[in-house]
Amino acid sequence: MNFDETEANAICKFAEKYCRLPETGKLIELQDHQRDMLRLTFGRLDDNGNRITRTLYNEIPKKNGKSALASIIALFMLCADNEKSAEVYSVAGSANQAHIIFDTAKKMVAASPALSKIIEPYKHTLIHKTSGSSYRVLASDATNLDGIKPSCILFDELHEQPDRRLWDVLRGGGLSRRQPLTVVTTTAGHSRQSIAWEIHDYATRVRDGKIQDESFLPVIYSAPEDTPLTTEAEVLTAARIANPSLGTTFAESDYLGIWREAVNAGPARLNSWRRYHLNHWTQLETAWLPVNAWNNCGTKRINEAELLGRPCFAAMDLSRTTDLTALVLLFPNEDGSYDVITRHWLPLAKVIEAEQQDKQPYREWAKQGYLNLCNGSAIDYKQVLRESLELFEKFPPVNREIAMDDYNAWQFMDSLREEGYEPVGISQKTKGLSAPTKELLNVILNSKLNHGSNPLLTFQASVVEVKEDSDGNIKPVKGAGDTRKRIDGIVCLIMAMGRAMVVGRQELKSMPSVYESRGVIII
Repeated sequence: MNFDETEANAICKFAEKYCRLPETGKLIELQDHQRDMLRLTFGRLDDNGNRITRTLYNEIPKKNGKSALASIIALFMLCADNEKSAEVYSVAGSANQAHIIFDTAKKMVAASPALSKIIEPYKHTLIHKTSGSSYRVLASDATNLDGIKPSCILFDELHEQPDRRLWDVLRGGGLSRRQPLTVVTTTAGHSRQSIAWEIHDYATRVRDGKIQDESFLPVIYSAPEDTPLTTEAEVLTAARIANPSLGTTFAESDYLGIWREAVNAGPARLNSWRRYHLNHWTQLETAWLPVNAWNNCGTKRINEAELLGRPCFAAMDLSRTTDLTALVLLFPNEDGSYDVITRHWLPLAKVIEAEQQDKQPYREWAKQGYLNLCNGSAIDYKQVLRESLELFEKFPPVNREIAMDDYNAWQFMDSLREEGYEPVGISQKTKGLSAPTKELLNVILNSKLNHGSNPLLTFQASVVEVKEDSDGNIKPVKGAGDTRKRIDGIVCLIMAMGRAMVVGRQELKSMPSVYESRGVIII
């Protein structure tokens, strides 16, 4: 590998001589972190004089100038890379997002007398007059991509790509180019089942020396995920690590203001703040349950024998015939804490498909006793009823009531009544679930829930989102269009919490002591 100072400095000189900030018209002044990244991208050459860097992965929080920097690269690749009939493409999850870098580049051309002379602007295209090179916009739903030969691809916010189709098509199309370049500019995402996570994971492995790939240049700015964030000083310490432009393009006081708003708005907003401003890969866009708080609730092993004779609240979600069916038993303690045990069912014929879709080890969980498998390709409701009744006999629910989502569950509810239990239909509307949803969060934040590190319930806790109405009521949701998010057990947990809130602790105090019903256990 050779490092060519002339090539390394060429794009930096291009930026500071020809590119102007659209907002002010002033020439660009590269920051140190931007200059270093450009020099590494364009200065490393192989023995034939071609660029070694074929992929620049720039993962960085918002407000650090990544769009402007990508626009500079796009313009350089359009008119100064010595590539005949170059094809430069801006790509994103939507046309609007793809236009952000393109529109910035277009405004830079308009603000620069020198660039205006050599680049012809159109609505969705910039044309370099001399070479016939083009810079165009593509969206994730673009069609008719056969035949394109990208010399440069600018993937903006890769975490918004719905799949890897566009990534593969465009990257494959550039193979005939002399030194094609893919530039990824993105903040952290939230889905572990995405092309963005796959590329992020590859980037971290290259960065950490686990993979040797000189053609891939990872530039990741992120605060350590275990960084304490309880004081302003701690927040600024983390911010300075993740935001190289802090204090240059935006003030520390403004950063703290955004953090305070997020803290006051609740965990979902704080989760979003961490992703956008510390570059943390969170579980979800609108994740509800803080991962650390949930994990802190699973430090004690659940011993079902110790729960015998305790007051218990039951909730069931039968779900669809091919989906996960769940049962949760919630056991309140006198100190305001709760213990949880669960049962889940999944069709045996669907378990491999579910593993591939969800990226979760369902068969292993079945071996460990966290999941019951039903023979066939659909949920066996007779099996669910039989095994549920066995559990209810062991742990009788308070007032023999079982909270249920009553949608399409009438036959099962009648079977429960025949056995002497009283199914209680729970409205799944936002207003009906809001109070127990908020109470469950409060219990978890205060480490008052013991789920015994149940991995199947933990998976669901990691993907559950919340939907909020105009009155501030919330309810759990899967997230639009994502079948991988199974939250049936968490919904049951919320319904069981709702029944516990309805009964109230006064009635629980009047019930016989657990020691009267099962005696003292000697350990």
